[in-house]
Amino acid sequence: MRQKNLIQQIRNAVNTGIVKEQFNSKDFPFLSKSPSFLAKHAVGNGHDSEYFVRIALGLYKLKMEPFRKGDFIRLKDITKYHIDRFSGIDINVFEILKLKDDYIEVRGSKARLPVSEIEPILINEKDDLQIYYDPIIAASVIGPNERPPIRNTDYSYFYYHFKRCFYKDKNYQEHIKERNLQYVHEVQHFLHDRFHDYGLKINL
Repeated sequence: MRQKNLIQQIRNAVNTGIVKEQFNSKDFPFLSKSPSFLAKHAVGNGHDSEYFVRIALGLYKLKMEPFRKGDFIRLKDITKYHIDRFSGIDINVFEILKLKDDYIEVRGSKARLPVSEIEPILINEKDDLQIYYDPIIAASVIGPNERPPIRNTDYSYFYYHFKRCFYKDKNYQEHIKERNLQYVHEVQHFLHDRFHDYGLKINL
């Protein structure tokens, strides 16, 4: 079985709750013939294919890309905080405006949120449903007597929109699956690093 398929199966098992967030090779029957697979792909193995973090002897968790300024995050328990958004809309999705060692500041609010209380947003059509894709499109050439074209923003769920966006003969959904991206901020990094694209936005 191909390496990427194994990684995807492990991620799916963890993200759907079939396997706990901290796991070992025995939790995955399909690794019975490759008991050292987790160790080979753990952080510090000297290779680029680092997908897991070793937290104890034989015990691992999924590696996640670190947060950056501009990333979307959510609160582990939004009921613990009274956050006055300037828009007045209350959804558990926030954009990091300032990132410090122990707290973050988010766009549209003066609140400071402890880093220990934030978590990544899963791509699951639930926690990320209020995120849409609105990329910058090159301006049209307009003649002296022509009116500029009307552009309507598409507020549909970003992951469905990605099926209509292509790069090198593959749609964005396919690129996400190939890279085993599980969280919204990882998709943001992919779009920015590959295309300088900041098109993901929160529907506030």
